[in-house]
Amino acid sequence: MDDILSCIQTLNGLGEKGTAAIELIKKYTTNILDNPAVAKYRRIRIENVRFNEIIWNLEAARNLVYALGFEQEGSDYLVLPEDVDLSLIKELLVKPSAASSTSSQPEVAAPSLRLGRPADGWLWHK
Repeated sequence: MDDILSCIQTLNGLGEKGTAAIELIKKYTTNILDNPAVAKYRRIRIENVRFNEIIWNLEAARNLVYALGFEQEGSDYLVLPEDVDLSLIKELLVKPSAASSTSSQPEVAAPSLRLGRPADGWLWHK
């Protein structure tokens, strides 16, 4: 978890590039949480132009992807193995109050929010 928070803190300090990387990582991880059994969401082509420009070429973002459990498969893909516990990713995406919510749907952080430190009470903050 410390590796993840360190990467997030670094990305938060990089302005627009860091924000773009966090937003794209959130999109990938949200897709995985919404469709945990669908293999295509657990596999990212490294040469995908958007992924490559926004995440792969930014060291802190690349390190965050690895810290979340993605592994490189050959030189072409990153894969999140099926045995990776998704609870950490869920913890990063879901509001802490969601567990006590009366709604059956978890409250997911708004796309305009950025990852923050747990001491703030949120891992996604403005």
